[in-house]
Amino acid sequence: MEGVVMLAGALCSHNNLTQIHISDGGREQLTLKFCPDKSDDKQQLKMFRINNSSLLPNNMTTLCRRLVQCRSHLELDLSHSSLTDTAVENLLKVLLKMTSLRRLNLSSNRLADEGVKRFLDSLPNLKITNYFM
Repeated sequence: MEGVVMLAGALCSHNNLTQIHISDGGREQLTLKFCPDKSDDKQQLKMFRINNSSLLPNNMTTLCRRLVQCRSHLELDLSHSSLTDTAVENLLKVLLKMTSLRRLNLSSNRLADEGVKRFLDSLPNLKITNYFM
C-alpha cells in the first residue's frame, strides 16, 4: 500500500502526471498517463483509479489524506475494491477536506444499506458533481 500512497502523492505534485490506474494491487495493471505540463491549469481533471483491490479502512484513510493535497480537480475511482461500510466511513471523514474532488466511483463494492445511506446523507456537504454507486 505504501507504493500506492506514493503514487497518489506524485499525482498531486506533478502537473504533467494526469492519470494513475492500479488494478489488482498493481499485479494486474499499473498505468501512468502523462500530458504536457499545464502548471497554470487548476481546472485540469486528474484521475486516480484503483480497482479489483482490497482496500482496508486504514488504507483508505491514508490514501485519501494524500489525495487531499491535490489542487487540480480530481476523479477518484474505487470501484470493485471490496470496500466495506467501515472503509466508506473513513472515506467520508476525509472527503470533506478533499475540495478538489469532482467525481467519485464506489460501484461494485461490499456496501450495505447503512454505508450507502451515510454516503448519500453526506453529499450536500461535498463538492462532488458526479458519483457512481
